Amino acid sequence: TKIRYLLGRVYEFSSDAMKAEQEYKRVLHLDPKNAKTHFQLGGIYLQWKKYPSASKHYEQAAKVKPDYIKAVYQLGLAYSKQKRFDAAAAQFNKAITKIKPFIGKTGKDAKQKRRIAELSALIVEAYNNLAYAYHDKAEKARLELGDDQAAPHYSSAVSAVERAKTDSVANEQTYNILGLVYQKQKKFQEAINAFDQAAKIKPYFSIASYNK
Repeated sequence: TKIRYLLGRVYEFSSDAMKAEQEYKRVLHLDPKNAKTHFQLGGIYLQWKKYPSASKHYEQAAKVKPDYIKAVYQLGLAYSKQKRFDAAAAQFNKAITKIKPFIGKTGKDAKQKRRIAELSALIVEAYNNLAYAYHDKAEKARLELGDDQAAPHYSSAVSAVERAKTDSVANEQTYNILGLVYQKQKKFQEAINAFDQAAKIKPYFSIASYNK
């Protein structure tokens, strides 16, 4: 199965996802609990916008290997694409909880340092996508049920951003989503402040947000 898995990776690197899918399926036929292969196959289906199939394989990867943080995070993305916002938020929160013990650590060797660096980047994305999940749930509620039903979900999005700020992992995208939420809450000065903070972190980033 290792050769088949590596062959699948080669096909992926060469942008031949269809052949990669075939190889990963062969691996799983022989080794149904191969977490890495479930993860890679989930990525192909996410790329192809086959979100239920992506979810299925990320679920299996996380089930077989509970400490597979990237699988947990990717599962949140797949749920978000299906507008399963509560399920997505649960996975992003789970990923954040699993990552936090690594933040601020230095690592004993190059491998540990690389892992910590990857997780430090991933927690930022987890917080941002958590906020987006709450924002998108609020938008859905606003359109279907009205402003009053949307308000708690907008507040949850703000809380996600505040948690990111507390953990010192907020980036320009974090402040961008905060600005969008404040716009929807009609807190326009707060929105301007958030967009300005995004621009300070990364100049010109928030221009699109003002026009969104």
